[in-house]
Amino acid sequence: MFTEYLCDGRYGWAAACGEEFGPGVHPVPVCHEWNTIAHLNDYEGTPETRPFTREELERFLDYADDQVDRAVAAKRKRALPAYRDATLFKVIYAWGLRRTETSRLDLADWAAIRPCRSSAGSGCCMCAMARRCAGSSPGAVTFPR
Repeated sequence: MFTEYLCDGRYGWAAACGEEFGPGVHPVPVCHEWNTIAHLNDYEGTPETRPFTREELERFLDYADDQVDRAVAAKRKRALPAYRDATLFKVIYAWGLRRTETSRLDLADWAAIRPCRSSAGSGCCMCAMARRCAGSSPGAVTFPR
C-alpha cells in the first residue's frame, strides 16, 4: 500500500522526485501480483502463538477487570494484586511488548527511586537494564532529570 501511495500521481511524489533528482526519475512499484507470494491466511505462524483477535483481547481485559471487582466486593487481600495484574496486561498491550520482553521483568526493575552518592542533579533507581551509577550500590543507575 505504501508503494501505491508513493506512485499515485494525486499525491505529487513522482513530480517531487523528478524535480529533486532530474527529469524522468520517479518512484515505481517493484512488487506486483506476479512476483509476490499470496497470503492465504491472516496468520502464518503456529496456531498456539497467534495474536488475540480484538474480541478475544477485549474479553481477556474485561475478565482481568472483573477479577479486580470481585476481589474488592469480597473485601479480599487479592484486590491489589488483581488490580496490578490487570494494569500490567493493559500496559503490555499498549506498549506492544512481546511475550519474551515481559517474561524477563525482575523485581529489581520496579524498585523505588532512592538517592545515591553520585547523583548530583540526577535521579537514581534500581534497574537491571540501564547504566550503573558510580559510587552507589550494585544495580543503582542514574537518569538525567
